[in-house]
Amino acid sequence: SHLSSLLLLIFLSPCYGESTQPLKGPFLGKRNMISLVGGVEFGGRGFASLGDFGIHYAQPDRFFRIPGRLVAELETFVGDYAKKTFYMFIFGVAQDIYLPIFRTGLYVGLGFGIYIRTKQGIRIGSAFTFGEKVFLGYAHNVAKGKGALSYEIFLKHYSNGSLTAINAGYNFVGGSIGYSF
Repeated sequence: SHLSSLLLLIFLSPCYGESTQPLKGPFLGKRNMISLVGGVEFGGRGFASLGDFGIHYAQPDRFFRIPGRLVAELETFVGDYAKKTFYMFIFGVAQDIYLPIFRTGLYVGLGFGIYIRTKQGIRIGSAFTFGEKVFLGYAHNVAKGKGALSYEIFLKHYSNGSLTAINAGYNFVGGSIGYSF
């Protein structure tokens, strides 16, 4: 659809601001972040027996002069869904933006990513997938300021943007812990 094409164009052509200094927020002035991520699927009937676990690598950037991070994500879906053992990997790149909450260590943000999955599955009729995320985080310095820890809670939705007729999607609620260096 035209909306999908527009979002992809916006995602792939960010405009960076003048400053190259990382802002506060999850990085606290550092240039790299490794995060461990975990979540559980939820829907209209509550939580499902499907989990999402992974590792993310991020670097600070700016998206239309808004502080952000470019994230490489590798995750796996594990669990028992609809009486079938359900395992797949998902890899992608996301652009997150965040707004630090003045002098508190807290920040809020949202992100958009494009992903490829190892299986089509019964809920999304394509291996190509989009993801949207909203998150709330807290960061603080450790190791005498040489590193920083960040903790986030998030809501994340995966779907294929109605590129196929099968597009039930996945919704996860979860958390992450990240180390910036």
